[in-house]
Amino acid sequence: RWLEHDVARRAHGQPVALAVEGCTGWRYVVEEIVAAGFEAHLAEPADTQAARGRKRHAKTDRSDSQLLRELSRSGDLPESWIPPAAVLEWRERVRLYKSLTDQRTVWVQRIHAELYQHGVSVPEGAIRSPKTRAWLAGDDVQLSPAARQRIRVGYAMIDATDVEALPLKHDLQRFGFRQPACRALVEAQYGIGGLIAVAVWSELGDCRRFSRSEQAVRHSGLDVTVDASDRRRANGFLSRQGPETLRWALYEAAKNASHQRSPDHAYYAAVKSRRDGKLASISVARQLARRCYHVLRSVDRELVYAIPGLIFAGSDGRDRPLEHQGLPRSAPATGVRASNAGRPSNTDATALPPGGHPITIVVADDTTLVEHLGNAGRPHPAANWPIPTLRRSSPASRSFVLASLRALHLDPACGPTPGQIGPLTAGPHTGNAGEVVGCSGKSKPPVAP
Repeated sequence: RWLEHDVARRAHGQPVALAVEGCTGWRYVVEEIVAAGFEAHLAEPADTQAARGRKRHAKTDRSDSQLLRELSRSGDLPESWIPPAAVLEWRERVRLYKSLTDQRTVWVQRIHAELYQHGVSVPEGAIRSPKTRAWLAGDDVQLSPAARQRIRVGYAMIDATDVEALPLKHDLQRFGFRQPACRALVEAQYGIGGLIAVAVWSELGDCRRFSRSEQAVRHSGLDVTVDASDRRRANGFLSRQGPETLRWALYEAAKNASHQRSPDHAYYAAVKSRRDGKLASISVARQLARRCYHVLRSVDRELVYAIPGLIFAGSDGRDRPLEHQGLPRSAPATGVRASNAGRPSNTDATALPPGGHPITIVVADDTTLVEHLGNAGRPHPAANWPIPTLRRSSPASRSFVLASLRALHLDPACGPTPGQIGPLTAGPHTGNAGEVVGCSGKSKPPVAP
């Protein structure tokens, strides 16, 4: 309402640019700004705070808005990349899958710890096997009633997580093998499958905003930070300043370098002989980040974010076409030779046990924004595209909430509506026609867009 009435009235039809700090909730604010017909800029929180200089007064929302306004007018605003709506949707789905696999690992470790407390030695990797489950359910193992109850609940939670994770993984893999940029990653890099390709594609973003491959490694958080002074030099450590899902995807792909047929096996074996296998996988992951940077830059700009027409798993187990208007039926060719020779059958390193999927994962997005025309990743003002908005929650957000509630065996009807968005107020600072306006939200934790 503030954008549509107050700011629009003062603009008198002139262009208006608004800067938003990249804190929690930035996506909702940016999409509301774009929906109102204004230009949105996302400020990087750490660099924006550094540009403030020495603190002389109390830090308030009004002072934050004033700083964003001044930096925008001078052209010194440290901007973050705003991904297209389709990239944000698939990023949410990848993160949902990662959350489900992490939750499953937590329950496996809890079962392993409970067995250890009762003197039962079972390898952690064998806990999910049907043979181990049948053995623990029998009378051959001496466990207390409370321990049996905890183990039974743990296996039930693992099954509930797999029910949500299996169809989601199927959709991610199918999309990864059909989207042009993701398919180029799969065909060019050993160890990257459909799921890992979607994770890298959605988290690494527009590689044309990087001038060299080292910046892509820095963005992933796999670079080594060194603390040295004079003759003192501490051991290096990973910076971990970047998307956690991107580091996970690159590391999982790098672990395939342990295969004899991998082109990176010689380098992996050399590092492992000097240090250990974990450091060897991290070293290969850095190389994969650089290669992915070059592969994504080589894909045609109009095909990097093209969204193909997909077929998704239905509730009855059959594949059904996606009923969504405005999307192309198939993805254009990338020009890269399709060859899977020598690639392992499962290159995602996140295999799940086979099973059914009794629910339908809705992964359609109500927008026809299917290509990327600029480095900023924002809708072009001259194009006749519908502008996405978060006046209602996105399908990926609803899927994340529903999957979490089902994994916890909670009834969504007992709590708030899934995907409900609370009120968000913007700063009161507006400008005259053609001026740059800064606004700041209440929450300040830095979030990588």
